[in-house]
Amino acid sequence: MTNRKCIFMFFLIQTVFWTSGVARAECMISATIRPTKAAYVESEPVELTLTLTNQCKQPARISARYPSFEGFNDTGIQIAVEGAQSAQQVRSGRELPGRASVLTIEPLKSWSVRVYLQDYAANLKGDYQLSYSIAIPRVDENFRRIGTIQGHGTFQVSIRSANERELSRTLGEYSKELDSADYWTQRTAIEALSVTTSPVVIPYLQKVIDVGFTDIAFRVLRKFRGNHEAEQVLVNTVRNGRLAGVTGALTILESWNYALAEGDFAYTLGRNGSEMKLAMMRYAGKMLNTAYRPAIALYLADPDPKIAAEAKRMKELLDRSLN
Repeated sequence: MTNRKCIFMFFLIQTVFWTSGVARAECMISATIRPTKAAYVESEPVELTLTLTNQCKQPARISARYPSFEGFNDTGIQIAVEGAQSAQQVRSGRELPGRASVLTIEPLKSWSVRVYLQDYAANLKGDYQLSYSIAIPRVDENFRRIGTIQGHGTFQVSIRSANERELSRTLGEYSKELDSADYWTQRTAIEALSVTTSPVVIPYLQKVIDVGFTDIAFRVLRKFRGNHEAEQVLVNTVRNGRLAGVTGALTILESWNYALAEGDFAYTLGRNGSEMKLAMMRYAGKMLNTAYRPAIALYLADPDPKIAAEAKRMKELLDRSLN
């Protein structure tokens, strides 16, 4: 090969690598966060918009673990507030059963989703300058990490004194979105209701339970020990919910040392399903409420030996507690 041909081949190879490098440099996915409005009231979900823009010529797949967006050692969304205490724990995003954990953004398209400041920083009131950093995993079709979508910037928010009427109106609007057939509309509305610390949210949590997000509703209800409305939501779940909801509600009521009324206990004990009856008897054993003895005695001769044995054990336990 002549020197001229060697020089030409070297130039061609260098050109290919340089062009490829430029293409990779130009192909990027930007990530930004902006507040949806300038001012909020205390306890209102501080709604922000996360926007990812795919500037590549190929589809981009991301690990959409809501609301943290963390994974593969990428930190997801982090927000720093000067002069404010950081939240002790950022709630981890949980994908719902049957939902894909990979989101695809088409070339030269953007995707936006609502996130809430309370998931990343707490106890805010006043005017704030906030800085954010974003590190979201980018994955291939086999869910292998191939990079990180990054972004950083600042924004301002103002959080005014509590206004119960305005807060109720805002939460009511989110509640309407619980009926949406769109996954992200419904999921982000549920998150909005979950981050508020005001008992104004309690009536809306019944609907969160009704549409199947019982675990999130219970996480919020735990904040309101001693609140009559919160107690009634849990009692209603015990009386009418599915087994998983009933056991979850009983766990919270036990932790509050809340004794179901005799009628509510007897009614739920009589519902169909052996596991439902066993759950109620275990609750009776934890509460040691002797008023439940007559309802339990009805199952001493139950045809299901497990139920009969548990009824005998609970009756004996409650009888001993009388002494």
